[in-house]
Amino acid sequence: MRLLITNAMSDQGVVVAQSLGRAGFEIMGVDRRTAPRWLRTKWLRGLQAVPHADPRRWQEDVLRAIRRFEADLFLPLCSRGVQLA
Repeated sequence: MRLLITNAMSDQGVVVAQSLGRAGFEIMGVDRRTAPRWLRTKWLRGLQAVPHADPRRWQEDVLRAIRRFEADLFLPLCSRGVQLA
């Protein structure tokens, strides 16, 4: 099952990705920034940057990422994500 999380590059996001990845989920992530390939957690199968400060554009990009990654579940790890959910 595919799961998309927000704030994927934060400490919280990395821990959530690791925990859910070990439980058998395929984890995709979105974050305001991307990270160098060597810094990414091995548990993230995909990462998309959503750098917009404008909440509407941010939400549109997250919805696009959900469709792009064909996520079955959405787990918001930020207040904007909770509002979107």
